Amino acid sequence: MQRVKTLFADLPLRHPRLALCFWVLVFAVCAIGLKNLSISYDYRSFFDDSNPELAAFNKVEQQFSATDSVNFIVHRPTGDLFNPADLNAILWLTEAALTLPYSTRVQSMANFQYSYAQGDDLLVEPLIGPLPDDEPSLSKMVTRVKERALSEPLVVRRLISADGRTAQIITTIRLPADGGNVLPDIQAAVDQLRDGFRDRAPGLTLATTGVVMLSATFFDITVQDMLVLFPIMSILIAVLLRWFFGSTKAAGLCLLIISGSIVMAMGIAGWFQVQLTPATGPAPVVIMTVALVDAVHIIASFLRLSQTQDRLHAAKLAVHKNLRPILLTSLTTIIGFLSLNFSDTPPFRELGNISALGTVFAGLISVTLLPALLCLTGVSSNKTGRSRTAEKLTGFAGHIRPLCWIILALGSGLAITAAVFVARLSVEDTFIEWVGSGQSFRKDAEFIQERLPSLFSLQFSVKANVDGGVTDPAYLKDLNAFAQWLTASPQVSHVASFDQILRRLNQNMHADDPGFYRLPETNALAAQYLLLYELSLPMGEDLTNILTIDRTESRLVATLTRQSSREMRVLRQQALDWARENMTAAHLSAGVGTIMIFAELTASNTRAMFIGSLVAAIGISLVLIIALGDWKLGLVSLVPNVLPPLFAFGLWSAGFGTVGLYGAFVVAVALGLVVDATVHFLEKYQLYSKAGSDNPVATSMADVGPAILISSAVLVAGFGVLTFSSFALIGLLSQLVLLTLIFAILADFILLPALLYSLQAADSSG
Repeated sequence: MQRVKTLFADLPLRHPRLALCFWVLVFAVCAIGLKNLSISYDYRSFFDDSNPELAAFNKVEQQFSATDSVNFIVHRPTGDLFNPADLNAILWLTEAALTLPYSTRVQSMANFQYSYAQGDDLLVEPLIGPLPDDEPSLSKMVTRVKERALSEPLVVRRLISADGRTAQIITTIRLPADGGNVLPDIQAAVDQLRDGFRDRAPGLTLATTGVVMLSATFFDITVQDMLVLFPIMSILIAVLLRWFFGSTKAAGLCLLIISGSIVMAMGIAGWFQVQLTPATGPAPVVIMTVALVDAVHIIASFLRLSQTQDRLHAAKLAVHKNLRPILLTSLTTIIGFLSLNFSDTPPFRELGNISALGTVFAGLISVTLLPALLCLTGVSSNKTGRSRTAEKLTGFAGHIRPLCWIILALGSGLAITAAVFVARLSVEDTFIEWVGSGQSFRKDAEFIQERLPSLFSLQFSVKANVDGGVTDPAYLKDLNAFAQWLTASPQVSHVASFDQILRRLNQNMHADDPGFYRLPETNALAAQYLLLYELSLPMGEDLTNILTIDRTESRLVATLTRQSSREMRVLRQQALDWARENMTAAHLSAGVGTIMIFAELTASNTRAMFIGSLVAAIGISLVLIIALGDWKLGLVSLVPNVLPPLFAFGLWSAGFGTVGLYGAFVVAVALGLVVDATVHFLEKYQLYSKAGSDNPVATSMADVGPAILISSAVLVAGFGVLTFSSFALIGLLSQLVLLTLIFAILADFILLPALLYSLQAADSSG
């Protein structure tokens, strides 16, 4: 250990300017990588390329057509949309949507290809055609459009609500394959279109949603969090440090160490071409909190020692006293962050790796460059507040001693209660809640979901058992039965399937007799109807979005009501089970969708991060037991580190009952953070016990208590700021980590001293 102290303390202090030059060079090399950082706008960045759900989803899109879309929802607050002005507005919006960048197809009530019979002919025309000028013809047309729209299964509850007050225009967007960020262009075009629509139809409400808008929101959130949260956190930290140290220079050096750690970690991420996402965007704030903890202990020790020692000696002693616990806490924090690599979500793995890298730089700079800077800059403080705090903490420790057994009994009871609540906690997500409530996407999504459910859908690829079999009566019978089963489910608001087209065509070919709204009786008849219908469709309105080219598979889309991830997984499994038991001429080869792959991600991450958190807990425990060299203290150290996450999840369960994807990462992140105070406290306790102190608990509390308080306050402040992230996953993750940190403070200042006092009592009686 002496060689390590010489390397990290003595050598840099003997050559402070050389140490400064070395780190400036490292900083410059790392900083060059910042230019390679980019922001990902694709929701697919949350998945590995090998993710089976994403692979199945991509396969369906390749077979049929892309489902990335911008969805416009038009709503009339009173009355319905079946009047000339509103129909004309919907017609205008449908045509305007085709002008959006990368738009390939628009589906709406206006251009829905409605088929009907006229004598012996089959006619196919848009549901809303050009509006006539004369009043009688116009009134007749509006009545006809309303009757057709509200009676057509492929239109009602999908493109128009059953009450006729809400219409949907779905614009399919094919994003460029080169990965360029075209979202700002699309967003600008959507905003311009919205403004034009509001000028044209001021009495209507217009909302937008869709996968493309979700991706645009992710992009905006990442930028917003980096530009807003980071400056807020920096100002908050500066104020806290200036108050605690009573020195502007000391606070400035802390911020310098933090900035250096962040730039170097993010720079290396840039060298590796890491793309920032809403999940990795908060990495600078996480590094900031970790880096500050190390710097606070060094500066606090230096300021205290410099009152009785010369500056060089004070800096050397500050490093010698804190080197071991800083290296130890850095190691345990790194273990916690690296356990995020068990995650199935690449951005969370990158968040863990970047944060671990920042932790490495923070620890190294704090014990090498920081002491040298303390000597070079002449930092000093006349503040006496820390002495008063130390005195109060000494007195507080004295009050704990006679109550230690009561505290341990109370803590045990609370732990058992928390465990009971945690056992009741269920894991599920509602995906529109991933975006913060203040975001326009979230507001529009909730507005839409209340009026025309369209955000959650499952796509099933229904494959015939014979080539070209989509017109086979047995296949169509299976498809129809499956569609009817889905329609009967209370979780499903609408089903769009190929058999609905053939039933309408069969009715058309029998003079629109409602009694013939059924499937054609023979394969040849169904194929003839299909060919006739396709020949009547205008360019761009073909059936490639629901039929494969070889006519062997069709796509069935089930639109769902607002569902949690668990409910969606259950419904899909029930659908697959039903198909396996009841279909004879067809089978389901997929049950996918954007929301579905996120639902499976929640489940797989929960399983993966349970293992990751367990590995992190075991790794951190072994490190502490080995480092402390005392198995009793090692076991004692587990209590204030394990109980805070348990208490946090127990309280969360009591308040909410469910936890989402974010919950999978809390233990891994929190474990590495909460161990810092425990390690510093036990290090000092072990030191003062060996030195023969009368009350090593109180002496340790007075020595490291003030630094633990300020570092804990900074951690709480840092994750408190992150709770305001517009990306709800990070916000909710930070709320749970924040709860864990608060319980960790209570555990370190109340439960840990009680444990140590009880251990002393047991040793004395033994």
